[in-house]
Amino acid sequence: MPQGYCSFPAFLWKTKYGGADSHRKWISKTEYAQNTDLWEKQKVITAMETELSVQHKLHASCRGHQADSEVPCFRQQIEYRIICISEEPDEKYRVRQYVNGRYLFTCLKFVRRNKNVVQVYSAAPATVNEDRLCHDGVLHREEWPWVVPVQQEWTFCPFKGGFDFHASMGHTSEELCADVWQPARMESECVKGEGLTFYFPKEACSPFSPRRPEETLYCWASWQEASYMFIILAEANQIPRYVLVSTPPHPIPDVHWLPTVRR
Repeated sequence: MPQGYCSFPAFLWKTKYGGADSHRKWISKTEYAQNTDLWEKQKVITAMETELSVQHKLHASCRGHQADSEVPCFRQQIEYRIICISEEPDEKYRVRQYVNGRYLFTCLKFVRRNKNVVQVYSAAPATVNEDRLCHDGVLHREEWPWVVPVQQEWTFCPFKGGFDFHASMGHTSEELCADVWQPARMESECVKGEGLTFYFPKEACSPFSPRRPEETLYCWASWQEASYMFIILAEANQIPRYVLVSTPPHPIPDVHWLPTVRR
């Protein structure tokens, strides 16, 4: 092993044809310009067998001949590297990272939802490699899942049919278009593989950006935790920007939209 003392799970770093030196990229927190579908800042993780490289990718101005190019210009900054130092019980990994001139220790656990989406649980970093770092009680789910840049696995949405619903934005329960009597409409997998199509009585009732009276999204992953169902959704040929959260019975008329962006 070129770095570290243990190996991260193969689904994080191993490609279909790659060997021990292969790597995979994952995208986490993505920030978009207000009321647009253009991102400004993106967290990119390069996963290798024993090391994770965490970078922030920023839009940057193009100079010279690149200014006329249709390919956007970016600036990447490596924030820190994470080295695997030991594998712990229950598929946890004790790691060391070098941040702002000092070494910190933490514990990570990776939950694979499918080939497209991974969730990460972590402990608060500490300056001392303490045993408690990998205790279940100190591991917390990170807010932003990791997604692949290009969809690796086609996923059908977990329910089928047509449903009326009311939507609310963000972490509040404030309903969009509460004064409009006509509910929004969601049609899921009426033809298998066509995803979710949403119909809104008017553009202002849509939680999407840009707002349109009709929107089609495709399911990248879904899972159930306790009494909640989570569905990762993306526009065609885009990385996911939305999470649909449904409470029992699944699905229900009230759907809370949690955009995977900060506006």
